[in-house]
Amino acid sequence: MLHIFYGPDSYSLKEALDQLRAELGESDLLNTGISHLEGSKLTPGELQVHCDALPFLAPKRLVMVEGLLARFEPRRAEGMEAPQPTPQSQFIAQLQGYLPQMPPTTELALVDGDISPRNPLLRALAPLAQEHKFPNPSKYRLPQWVQDRARREGGAISEKAAQLLAELVGPNLWVLASEVQKLCLYASGRTIQEDDVRLLTSQAQEPGIYSLTDAVLEGNIPAASRHLHPLLDSGAQPAYILFRIARQFRLVLQAQEMGGQAMSTVELAQRLGQIPEFAARKAQAQARRYPPGLLEAAYPLLLKADLAIKTGRLPGDMALDLLLGELGALARP
Repeated sequence: MLHIFYGPDSYSLKEALDQLRAELGESDLLNTGISHLEGSKLTPGELQVHCDALPFLAPKRLVMVEGLLARFEPRRAEGMEAPQPTPQSQFIAQLQGYLPQMPPTTELALVDGDISPRNPLLRALAPLAQEHKFPNPSKYRLPQWVQDRARREGGAISEKAAQLLAELVGPNLWVLASEVQKLCLYASGRTIQEDDVRLLTSQAQEPGIYSLTDAVLEGNIPAASRHLHPLLDSGAQPAYILFRIARQFRLVLQAQEMGGQAMSTVELAQRLGQIPEFAARKAQAQARRYPPGLLEAAYPLLLKADLAIKTGRLPGDMALDLLLGELGALARP
């Protein structure tokens, strides 16, 4: 049987793969009969050798191929190697001819990320396969996903709390699943409420960090200093504050580099690492303050502050105060 797993939602894709493995039998026995293949340079002959092998001490053999569909994408990323052991049409024809003859003891799984519907290999093999597509979750469905996940963890979360958690974390299901598990353990059988989310969710604990980084990127040093010292007084570590400032500069630099590409806010949020849409819009707005090349000037300053803090050359609060002044100068018109 051929299975095709693809899409940008890597969390749900992994869960589906784990479910397939569970359906194939005892995990310890199955592990002896799993082949993991890299699709970028795979030939039809090499694939057939692995698929024809009989399972050892297991009822089924699982052959997983990652990246094969990506080789056939209509548009490839610039500079990316496109190895083709055989012409595309010949490769597809050989694979189509082989699949009906593949041993019934073999389960073949093609695993990829975001694949175009126009992909010729996908279009050729879809009629012969069980197709599993995993698009990024809609922001409107995230609260329901949170509630479903809480039930799977043996807990429950109120509708308003689920909405709040979805808004704070965004569509990154890896982070959402971790937060739901943490909240279920904390609630210990009772229904999770909004106050629980505000208390435990890392994104909800850091409004001061967000305000600080916004002020720095906008060149408003007095406001940045007003946010910095309460954070330090509340126990925030200088190294962590520096990490968050550096992270925001990285996001803004990436947003600036993508500024010439036509994309929606949703796509930009995905390209920046599945961050919330409001954070992507903010990064775009902050990127417009800086002429090309100026954002890179922040990195030597960040490195100098990092070394000063880690080596003890300066106290953490002093190193950050100095850094704020230097970074603020970059954002001034």
